[in-house]
Amino acid sequence: MNNAAAETSTPGARIAETRSATYELEVEIEAPADAVWDALIHRPGAWWLPDFHCLGEGSEIRFEPRAGGQFIESHPQRGSLLWFTVHWFRPEDRAIHFYGHASPEWAGPATSMLRLRVVDTPTGSKLELQDAIFGVVTDGHLASMQEGWMILFRDGLKKLVEAGG
Repeated sequence: MNNAAAETSTPGARIAETRSATYELEVEIEAPADAVWDALIHRPGAWWLPDFHCLGEGSEIRFEPRAGGQFIESHPQRGSLLWFTVHWFRPEDRAIHFYGHASPEWAGPATSMLRLRVVDTPTGSKLELQDAIFGVVTDGHLASMQEGWMILFRDGLKKLVEAGG
C-alpha cells in the first residue's frame, strides 16, 4: 500500500494516510518458561543484539518491570532513546504490555501496542509476541518490524537462554 503524503493548502504541511495493522509471532525455546521470563525482564542487555543498539557501541539497555517503567537505551555521550513504556506488567502470567512511538524519522508517526508473553510447552517454552500498530504504517515498515522482532528473540533471547545464560 502506498502511504505517500498528500499536499495540502497549508504551507509546509502534508497529510499522510494512516492505517492500523496487527501481527503475531512465536519463538519456541528449549528452556523452562521461568528461565526465559527471567532473562526477558532482568537481562535485556544480554539478549538485545548489537545491531539493534541505535545509539551505537557502548550503549546500555535497561528495563523497569512495572507499570510506567521504561525499556530504554542510553549512552553516556549520545543520549537516550525510549523504546517502550510498560502499560501493564503481569508477572503471574509472564506477560508484559508495552506502548511505544515511532517518529517520522523512524517510519512514523506510529504507535505500537506490544504484548510479550512466555508460556510453557511440552518441550520448554514459547515466547508469544502480539503487536498492534496504528499511524503511518507501510507494508515495508510492518515487514521490518516483524523481521526485527524475530531476529531479536530468535538470535538474541532464545540463544542466550538455550545456552544457559
